[in-house]
Amino acid sequence: QSGRSKADRGTPFDVVVTETPKEPNVLPAQMPLQRPMMQLSLGAPAWDVPPDQWDWSRTGAGGKWRTALQYGDGPANQPTEKGLYANAETYPGADPHHKEVDANGRPYVRLHTRKFPKPVAELDMSGKATGKYLGFQASWLSAQNIDALCAETGLWEFEYVSPSRRYAWAAFWMMGVKDRTTVWPPEIDVFEHFNGVYGAWNSQIETSSTLHYGDFGKGRAGAQGATINLPHLGQKGVDLTTQIHKHQCLVTKDFITIFFDGVEIVQFKHILKPVKATDTKRFHPIINVAVAPADANDAYDQGSGDMLAYGFRYFPLSEVSV
Repeated sequence: QSGRSKADRGTPFDVVVTETPKEPNVLPAQMPLQRPMMQLSLGAPAWDVPPDQWDWSRTGAGGKWRTALQYGDGPANQPTEKGLYANAETYPGADPHHKEVDANGRPYVRLHTRKFPKPVAELDMSGKATGKYLGFQASWLSAQNIDALCAETGLWEFEYVSPSRRYAWAAFWMMGVKDRTTVWPPEIDVFEHFNGVYGAWNSQIETSSTLHYGDFGKGRAGAQGATINLPHLGQKGVDLTTQIHKHQCLVTKDFITIFFDGVEIVQFKHILKPVKATDTKRFHPIINVAVAPADANDAYDQGSGDMLAYGFRYFPLSEVSV
């Protein structure tokens, strides 16, 4: 066998098999660095507003969650996405965000997706029709206007139940932010649950994490990512679509580490640092459910298309131990 060895913590490595070993199933003499998965110990969060106290609006002005993308309400990933990131104030009859209480008395925000009775005309940020009609309601909450959730380093934690509906694409992710404006790239996908959008994923037990890099605010050059089967890492009995779980993203000077319920599941070297003096150093979080059926006429009615947000928290590094 040949390949890179002595991998640094968090560094991907490749193993290239050049010939069949004489003794199959025998470990090589030199193994890549291995260590136990890290576990989180958290102190006091700097931001921990209960979901029943969250406020949102189309622009997020005044320190609210923002329901629109930077450029408007249309899909973020076209042509794959086919949902309108609607809000009740701009689109009467739309209902993408609900404050509710579960059977145990816990408050949460429902990020609600559905098929519209008939396609809805998209409006630009000035209120003018764009000429596009979208047949599905998607749901988006961005924290670019919540200064306490925007930072260079620290730990961001999202407590949630993921949707089960085919083509309901749920995500907790982060992009750069400067002057309360989104900057892309950089991008950290803390989790994405595709529900059939890209291949035959089992969204009850599988999650993915990805870093997207490139010239800040200009264009994506590439990505590094991983798909994680949670039971393979010891998380037995997990069902992301019916149980409340937590995903955490820890950003330090050198590493970006993703945790599930406080246990490390993947670590990357921090490749999203600013290069130019004008590049932003800060990230802001987003939680959303995109709607991305292969066919615009899809019924989109099997299972739950909603993500339930039970909490969001930010911890400075001084309150994080591993």
